[in-house]
Amino acid sequence: MTATGWRHAQHHPPSEVRTLVDLFRYRAEVSGSKPAYTYLTGGEFAETWTFAELDQRARAVAAALRETAAPGERALLLFPQGLHYMAAFVGCLYAGVYAVPAPTPDPNRLARTVPRLRTLTDDAGVVVILTETALSGAREHLPEGADKAVWIETDTLPAAPADLPIFEASPDDIAYLQYTSGSTSSPRGVVMNHRGMMHNLKDFNENWRHQPDDVMVTWLPGYHDMGLLYGLLVPAFFGFHSVVLSPLDFIRKPGSWLRAMTRFGGTHTSAPNFAYGMCALKVTPEERANLDLSSMKVAMNAAEPIRRDTETAFIEAFGPCGFGDGALVHGYGMSETTCQVTKEDRGQGGQWLCIDPEAYTDDRVQDVPPSPTSRWIANCGIPTSDTQIRIVNPDTLEALDERRVGEVWIAGTNVAKGYWNNPEATTRGFGAQIAGQSGTNWLRTGDLGFIDQRALFISGRLKEMLIIRGQNHYPQDVEWTIQNAHPAFRPNCAAAFSTEGHEGEELVLVAEIYPDKVDHKVFDAARAAVAEHGLSLRSILLIPPRTLPKTSSGKIQRRKARSLFEAGKLSVV
Repeated sequence: MTATGWRHAQHHPPSEVRTLVDLFRYRAEVSGSKPAYTYLTGGEFAETWTFAELDQRARAVAAALRETAAPGERALLLFPQGLHYMAAFVGCLYAGVYAVPAPTPDPNRLARTVPRLRTLTDDAGVVVILTETALSGAREHLPEGADKAVWIETDTLPAAPADLPIFEASPDDIAYLQYTSGSTSSPRGVVMNHRGMMHNLKDFNENWRHQPDDVMVTWLPGYHDMGLLYGLLVPAFFGFHSVVLSPLDFIRKPGSWLRAMTRFGGTHTSAPNFAYGMCALKVTPEERANLDLSSMKVAMNAAEPIRRDTETAFIEAFGPCGFGDGALVHGYGMSETTCQVTKEDRGQGGQWLCIDPEAYTDDRVQDVPPSPTSRWIANCGIPTSDTQIRIVNPDTLEALDERRVGEVWIAGTNVAKGYWNNPEATTRGFGAQIAGQSGTNWLRTGDLGFIDQRALFISGRLKEMLIIRGQNHYPQDVEWTIQNAHPAFRPNCAAAFSTEGHEGEELVLVAEIYPDKVDHKVFDAARAAVAEHGLSLRSILLIPPRTLPKTSSGKIQRRKARSLFEAGKLSVV
């Protein structure tokens, strides 16, 4: 189809905009002069591209790709956070080449970052690597086989010919490959098609009411599903401005995220739980005095376990800056569902259930009054559009009633079509059947949770459940308790797992520490914290900063930590 006849921008793209290719051509024509993306170098210096400029840059990438790759071949996107990443992503769409977004190799952690790139390049069969001049030196760090690919530095490309043909995608065509973070297994390439992408982007508007004058502020990596879908593509879908920071700038200076909201009048954002905690902890009173967060409509907390005390601390810290507690809402999703599955309504604020932890170990949900021993579980919202959720016994495959804990199964248009070049894993993960029912294929998420009044509550990962002396324990709960037990423990840097001992499964804790804060009380503090859960430690290992296995998006790899522990390969302080 052509863009001819698209005269006026609309809140929703018109019905004939059915693919991401259509979407970016539509925005270039009807919203061409509007700011599309602004990148803040160092969290401060701003460079902005309009939708028309993005289209021109993407066409230059598409022209270069046409010289080296046929439609359907794969291109690795190797960029730091920034504008050229988006030009490369859209350029792949325009050429019909499947983009494979990837994190750049970290020279200080090559042993952890290069193996993931090896998995991506080999599994996807990459023939082109798109990057920019500043990263040309990364070639020497890449795994064997990457040199066989054609390298293209997109920031030096000439303008595309005016008559460059654009790939005409259909809704069922593959849009790109989103590799999973690999928190419980090796990364797998989720096949994203245009129909699911457009459906998910539209779905984000349910109950959130995005407007053309909204402003997204995001530091989430563009290679991460939530960073790409919500931080970068939702603004394009609804035609509003996205302000982008580097994840590294946020980690170094958490206040840079909030200063960008103040500077640009940010209305929407999203981040994992730890980010809100970092801001509450590290943004100084002097910085807060210059913040105005009154424009924020939606701040989504998602992508990792959600903690009530984190949200309370954030709201208490930044409520005086104009941040309304109704803006902080919960969501749930994953790469295999394109991105989002559920979310809370805008303005209602994060909702919680206070439950009995003893009943919960028996997979039952029982309300109790708040107390030091009760447990708070976050409401992750309700599904919208045609998304269906069932809670299923993972052993018998029988559907469970409300307020019973089981594995979360999902069906609907948002669910992707499977894993790239992996039919066995696709059948196992995407073709599940509920016992006694037929006709619907379900996605097995591997997440544990329950339903209460249509709302989804997530409690942990099925494969990472700690089962000690016949009782179920969630590793996230143990890890959260530990990080607050002693100043030496680094936040979000502990892994709890079980390993075989003389009397069955026994608990092991691996935790990063600040070496200069360790004293003789640290082990007693860890034992006392674990005892709060009715557990005792077989072993505790204190390891140096930045050595705990994590995915590229910062999720703790407990299974890998266990393997390294059992092999004696963890560096111990």
